[in-house]
Amino acid sequence: MHSKTNVLDTMKNRIRLLLATLVIPIATGLFLTSCLEDKGYTDIVDEVNSSNTIVSFYGSGGTTGTQSVQLTAGKDTVDYELHISATSSHSLGKDITVTVSIDESVIAQVNASIENADEKFTLLPDSVYDMLSTSVTVPKDTTETSFYVRIYQYKMDKSKSYLLPVKINGVEGVLVADNLGTAKLAFIGNVLAGPYTSTYTLVREGNSPQQLSEDPKALEAVDSKTLKAFAGYAWFGNSDIKFRFSVNSDNTVKITSDPDAVKAGITIGPTSGTTSTYDPLTKTFHLYYEYVNGSGFYRKFDEILVKK
Repeated sequence: MHSKTNVLDTMKNRIRLLLATLVIPIATGLFLTSCLEDKGYTDIVDEVNSSNTIVSFYGSGGTTGTQSVQLTAGKDTVDYELHISATSSHSLGKDITVTVSIDESVIAQVNASIENADEKFTLLPDSVYDMLSTSVTVPKDTTETSFYVRIYQYKMDKSKSYLLPVKINGVEGVLVADNLGTAKLAFIGNVLAGPYTSTYTLVREGNSPQQLSEDPKALEAVDSKTLKAFAGYAWFGNSDIKFRFSVNSDNTVKITSDPDAVKAGITIGPTSGTTSTYDPLTKTFHLYYEYVNGSGFYRKFDEILVKK
């Protein structure tokens, strides 16, 4: 049989291993370093005042760096789930309740590591989200729980990058992990996104070229480098016909199909023998793209987009 001392030693080693996983540093990216080698950590490991419990984020948000949030396309609102864990040297005999709040001071700390002004974060406006609960309870005899932040993405300016730092606030007998106590939720924008004036020539197989316009035409951010837009919506009115594009280092533009178009059986690509471009001085795209419809007829576009 194992002695009581051996059992306790085994428990301590397991706790050390568990807590060590909370403080593995990441080699690149934005992060705020810290260790749990403070009094709270050693108290739990060495069973001094063993009623202490350490709480932290894990999973989405459970990282020392920023956590890029990918919102579900086509939804006006998205409930983003965050997880909180509780670690103790003993089974939790009672519920552990903490509060969560927004820590605006994190914005300046994160931005200090970003050189490009266009990539710096601003605080996500409070009109764009709701904390569905500011009180979070880890039930007794468990180690984790979750709560939600509701994001109203239809209100979000997709040209800007936002940060929402959600902080766990400690209570008596509960220690908050220094480096995993704040989830830094990053919403990456694209500075080229926004409303544009569109004028284009549409060539449909068997028809004369048509001159069309759309004002405004929305270019939506997919990520910090990629945009998406409708193709010929003014004429076809088909919301499945979308394409994606991004600006290369030489200001040429790469054009590909959007997944919605692919699902509809449409493959959009650059028009053969052409080069699409972007002029950063005038904020103007000149795009050449084409696709073949379900009946096998080509559709070719020569489009100029000027940012409003």
